[in-house]
Amino acid sequence: MEVLHKLKRTRIVIRGKVQGVGFRPFIYALASAVGLRGFCLNDNEGLIVEVEGHVDDDYIDGFIEEIKQQAPELARVDYIEREDLPPAYYSDFSIRESIKGDIFTSLYETTDIISPDIATCDDCLSEMTDPSDRRYSYPFINCTHCGPRYTILRDIPYDRYNTTMSAFTMCESCQGEYDNPEDRRFHAQPNACPECGPALWIAESGSGTDVNSLSSEDVLCEASLRLREGRILAVKGIGGFQLVCDASNDEAVQKLRELKRGSLKPFAVMAPSSDMANSFAVVDDNERTLLESSAAPIVLLEKTNPDELSEHIAPLTYTIGVMLPASPLHHLLCAGFTALVVTSGNLTGEPIAITNSEAMAKLSGIADYFLFHDREIHTRIDDSVVRSIGRGKDARPMMIRRARGYVPGGLPLDEEMGEILACGAEMKGAFTLTKGFNALMSQHLGELSNFDSTIFFRETLFNLKDILGLSPKTIVHDMHPGYFTTSFAEEYRKLVNIQSMRMVSVQHHHAHIAATMAEYSLNGLVVGVALDGTGYGVDGNIWGCEFMLARRRDYCRRAHLSYIPMPGGTKAAEEPWRMAVSYLYRAYGDDLTRALPAFTKAIGGDKMQVIVKLIRDRINTPITSSAGRLFDCVAALLGLSYKAGFEAEAATLLEKSAVLFMRKTHGGADELYPPYPYKITELEMMELDVSPVIRAIVDEINAGTSAGMIAARFHRTVAMMVVDIAVRLATESKLDTVVLSGGVFQNSLLLRMTVRALKDNNLKVYVSEKIPLNDGGISFGQAVVAWEKEKILRVLEVM
Repeated sequence: MEVLHKLKRTRIVIRGKVQGVGFRPFIYALASAVGLRGFCLNDNEGLIVEVEGHVDDDYIDGFIEEIKQQAPELARVDYIEREDLPPAYYSDFSIRESIKGDIFTSLYETTDIISPDIATCDDCLSEMTDPSDRRYSYPFINCTHCGPRYTILRDIPYDRYNTTMSAFTMCESCQGEYDNPEDRRFHAQPNACPECGPALWIAESGSGTDVNSLSSEDVLCEASLRLREGRILAVKGIGGFQLVCDASNDEAVQKLRELKRGSLKPFAVMAPSSDMANSFAVVDDNERTLLESSAAPIVLLEKTNPDELSEHIAPLTYTIGVMLPASPLHHLLCAGFTALVVTSGNLTGEPIAITNSEAMAKLSGIADYFLFHDREIHTRIDDSVVRSIGRGKDARPMMIRRARGYVPGGLPLDEEMGEILACGAEMKGAFTLTKGFNALMSQHLGELSNFDSTIFFRETLFNLKDILGLSPKTIVHDMHPGYFTTSFAEEYRKLVNIQSMRMVSVQHHHAHIAATMAEYSLNGLVVGVALDGTGYGVDGNIWGCEFMLARRRDYCRRAHLSYIPMPGGTKAAEEPWRMAVSYLYRAYGDDLTRALPAFTKAIGGDKMQVIVKLIRDRINTPITSSAGRLFDCVAALLGLSYKAGFEAEAATLLEKSAVLFMRKTHGGADELYPPYPYKITELEMMELDVSPVIRAIVDEINAGTSAGMIAARFHRTVAMMVVDIAVRLATESKLDTVVLSGGVFQNSLLLRMTVRALKDNNLKVYVSEKIPLNDGGISFGQAVVAWEKEKILRVLEVM
């Protein structure tokens, strides 16, 4: 005989990524299927569910377990609170209107409640390509499983009235789908169709932004025609405008490069499918997974067939950035093309344009036509960039630029933290906000030496801070006194009246290491190795090849590349030949112009002597231990790059030279490329002297050794220098864990060689996967270090 239990009512509070991912319809279906009554709704922190029925505790436990096990694919359940309440005698189960109240009141506080934008799902693609479907060729089709989220959100909870879709009233058919629990568009906030939703139109450059009367299908036909004619289109995408042309058209790509880039910096391309991408690049299973993920990032792939696309897309690299369409509009635009060049719609250094009028004003000198629509973009965001390092089961993803598809997804923390604002560095700007067990990293904000990018920084910070109801009590910045983020931290501290003791400066390379430690929940002492281009040191010099014994709270610098003059300051980073002269002068003294005749002929002996005078007189010549500048030097000595058109151009060419040579000659076995001799001083602070490396390279160049062979041996040399010192530090400190970070380790050849050799020495190696190794990940590390210092302050305050 069945036991009839007393009526039981339970409130379930769910925290995590549960808004904008179809969680309420999922709860509705689950509760209805098991006969529970009640409701669910969004609040500022996540989701509130109340269920009621003649059931016992075990039944409710089973229901909660089903929530955890069967949650929507794009959701993430971090924490569930449960509370039993008196019966309310509900008659059915319903989805109620969202509520907005005080945020962060639960035991499990989180910043991870806003969903990133989600690439178009297969069901929507099937409908969009079905001539009998009412959304056939509709460029704004979406459902609960896909579509815009973060870029249209004005406030939370995530409901239509809090998004830019509030400007569009659903027609009867769309409203019916929205209200139907059995429909895929049940509570899909951006739901729309051609009758009631956003419209698309095309305009010639300089003609204004007024809507025209063509259907979406006709507009897309005209856009496709213009692309085939070799025209450049400015297309309003998910997070801003993009400049687009046919990737197979040499003339169009070259024109776009001349008008937009002014350099040979690589463009990214958009292919209709992974299979099409495989016609011009290597796509293994890991890379296919990244390409086809809901984030739809740009994935760096190795080139294969050079004849498929224009040679002007990425002329200096052996890789090409490839993405698949992330929106219905992009799917429709890509149809029939091998690939399209798709690059951010902005002037160099400025944030991406998001309004129709802004795009017409700023991009008319580049674009021939504009593809407009009337769905407002509230938050601008660029495409993310990732890379797969290694092959097969050993492959690991590497985040290079964290933006659309990943932001504002939270990064879980292994302990509860207070409210912190970490401002990041100057290059590859991004800030981090923390609260509870989550950190929220902003999207890539550009170079903060650019005024418009600083406005973007402020705009994004105050938008997210207000949406999440955060009031940071600790402010963190880089140690560099000239960075925008340093001055902003002081400005913000005064604005919100934060105590001076809670404004924390964190050394650049310590932040790099701490970020990776937090990603992997490493709490003890580690050997940290940070290789990058620029980071302000505690001695006032420019650091960049740093070996430390590090904890989250503090670090001890134990070794570095010997300081070398950087003639002209930042000019030396733009003109690699200057660093080559500096290293030649260190290695050969006054004989430097005779050491390498080919280099002297290319640069000019008199010009080299001017640099020597700068070094001798210490005029605008800071000293640096930068690994990035060492790569610049070797690239210049080999004649690969004398003047860089974009950041890391010289290092990119050096890596390309090595990889192509190794692939062509020996299949890439590391042992076939012996390292050059180097010297380590045996002082308390070890220093790497690379003058022997420079002299050996010069000898090989003079002897006619190929640039590829020298580049390969140089990469092996740097890897073995890292391993040599890391093993020494690990041995003397009885450690077995090494953390690698910094933008130089985005060089896949160097990283592979280094990791393999460290593991051969029985060391555990950690490299960030979710956080950029470059300065885009600095703010996360800053927040982690600041929290460790904050804990000490709190202890002192209660003593």
